[in-house]
Amino acid sequence: MRLRYLGSLVVFSALVLSSSLAFAKITAEIPTPTYVPTPIAVSDIGPLSNVIGTPDLTPGLTSSAECMHFEDNPGLNGGYIFIPPDPTCAAGYAHILDSGNCFVEWRIKNALVDPPQARYGIDAFFAGTPGALPLGTAPTNVFDTRSTYDKYAGRFIVVAFQRVTSPALDSRILIAVSKTSDPNGGWWLNSINSLLNIGGVDRWADYPGVAFDDDAIYITANFFSAAGAYAGPRVYVINKASVLAGPNGGMTYGVYDFMTLSGASVDLGSGTTTLPTCMWGPEPAGVGTFLVQTSWTDGVSEYVAVIRLDTPAAPTWNYQLLNVGDISNGTVPNATQMGGSRTIATVSQRTMAAVWRNNNLYTCNTIKPTAGVDSPQATAHWWRINTTNLGALNVADQGNVGGEDIAAGTHTFMPAIHVDQCDNMAVSFSASGPGLYASAYYATRNIGDAPGTIGASQLLAAGLDYYVRTFTSSTTAASRWGDYSGLSLCPVDESTFWAYNEYAGVQGTPTTVGTVTESGRWWTRVGSFSSCQPVAVAISSFDASAKDNIVTLRGEFHSTLNVDLVNVYRGDANGPMIRIDAVSPDGSTFNYTDKVAPGQSYRYQIGVIDKDGEFMSAVQTVTIRSLSASLAQNSPNPFNPETTIRFTMPETGAATLNVYDASGRLVRTLVNGVSEQGTHDVRWNGLDNNNNPVSSGVYFYRLTSGKFSESKKMVLLK
Repeated sequence: MRLRYLGSLVVFSALVLSSSLAFAKITAEIPTPTYVPTPIAVSDIGPLSNVIGTPDLTPGLTSSAECMHFEDNPGLNGGYIFIPPDPTCAAGYAHILDSGNCFVEWRIKNALVDPPQARYGIDAFFAGTPGALPLGTAPTNVFDTRSTYDKYAGRFIVVAFQRVTSPALDSRILIAVSKTSDPNGGWWLNSINSLLNIGGVDRWADYPGVAFDDDAIYITANFFSAAGAYAGPRVYVINKASVLAGPNGGMTYGVYDFMTLSGASVDLGSGTTTLPTCMWGPEPAGVGTFLVQTSWTDGVSEYVAVIRLDTPAAPTWNYQLLNVGDISNGTVPNATQMGGSRTIATVSQRTMAAVWRNNNLYTCNTIKPTAGVDSPQATAHWWRINTTNLGALNVADQGNVGGEDIAAGTHTFMPAIHVDQCDNMAVSFSASGPGLYASAYYATRNIGDAPGTIGASQLLAAGLDYYVRTFTSSTTAASRWGDYSGLSLCPVDESTFWAYNEYAGVQGTPTTVGTVTESGRWWTRVGSFSSCQPVAVAISSFDASAKDNIVTLRGEFHSTLNVDLVNVYRGDANGPMIRIDAVSPDGSTFNYTDKVAPGQSYRYQIGVIDKDGEFMSAVQTVTIRSLSASLAQNSPNPFNPETTIRFTMPETGAATLNVYDASGRLVRTLVNGVSEQGTHDVRWNGLDNNNNPVSSGVYFYRLTSGKFSESKKMVLLK
């Protein structure tokens, strides 16, 4: 499982496994970091009192921060540096937690800084865990950290594995659950003895997956013998109540051979990996989670296996194998990189992440496309599986996340996937190629985009140097990059994505094995972005959304009160709250729109009045974007007999909107005068200024306002 470097001595153990972890002892090359993390005590913020802010709907990052670096580790992990980092992250109500193979750290989301609020070596983080190895002492040999945030319980979850070989083979799964939504408030620590006797041979656990629903926590693992022989996957179903209330070591769980129990008909191979699905939103009655595998092929077509786990308290199983077509051509290549001939390992076709929302299951892996511009490269791939009919799942959509828009010949690999409350999808991934150092990217796909497509690649962190790091004497081995990357969703607004991934930093910290010296460094960065319009607020009964200069308020009152009136209060960024209206609710719901000036921030609050008085909501802040003059394409186009033309005014002022024929002759004046600030829709019914119908053909419309002038083409077909 581990490769240790100590001077010129290298010790290998089960290095053939793709999740192998490599360590190197550094004593002189770099000093111990001077930063000593001190957790900052903050109160439990919780779901009912925290406002993170308004999502920025531009494709770029809204915030980002540098995180753990390759050279930071000797001060945390006994003087050892390691590869790969295997980055994952978890967005909570107020904090973003990121973790890797041998570290855990967290920051406040709306004040991202480096160093973090707290940073721990993973052995120290799990200190005091009952049952950790060696028994009765601080844990050692901890690896493959994964993290998530259980939005139902409001808790962070960190999972890591242990494996020791002396005096005998042993294996444990370590589970930490935060006591509150604030990671500084302490953690409940538990362990599972994961040394299983399968087929008469002791097997140890590797490559964790962790997920949740409203009932349970799910952990999957692959199992191997001491000699590296694969024995298939298992799933642990953890009773959530036994974890949330403590004490340490109080967790109860069951472990299941779900392939056998579900009647799976596929022939297991050494590359098979199963991940559980994080369930966002109310799932179908009785459903716990979906267990996903993506590495199946019959030699022509590829398949996704989905095992549904129902009634987690007493699990039942349903297995389905979905033919996804001939999408991958043989072994996925390692990724080339700028600066040299050494490649980066990409981890072929393994399931990387899975999430469910609104009757759709999303998952991803890395393939070698059978056709198209990306076919020579390793390429991230995603699926959307429709689960409306639980008895007959179907692949509703799938596509590649290619890297040709970054640079020619770019490989994309190690993807993670998530979906927001608007059903917009995001994929975080690594990328490198002949014209690109190893870098971190993400891309989003809006619900209305064409099938099989995804938006342009967006930069999280640009690689800075050529990366080679294997801790071996080989001059051809591919560099260890990792097994997965991180992507999480803010549980407050369910709109803001948080991506956490690695990229190639500047070279340094040399290690030498034989005659081979390596100086590659992985660095990591976390960042947020959004592609969803609704602006969620801190209490579920009161939300807001902003479009142009219109704010829409919505309320739902979960009480037995007979609500007589709802007062609406508004204030600017710093001024007092002033009541602007009083309205009668529609039963238990409330809807209200407010027209405001763009480019400013406003605070809103509602007061619900019954016979006992007025009950106030939390104050919510909404930032209105600055408007710019724009002219949209008419809709429909072509049209007959009418079409709508939309334009936006950044401020109130004079504007003209004219229609011209193909020869430039004025046909119709639609607007000529003062137009108010905001967005306007104007209909043209195909009549000229004399109210005579015009003939079929090409027409142009032009908006002029001050220095702004723009024209667009439209077609009338009769």
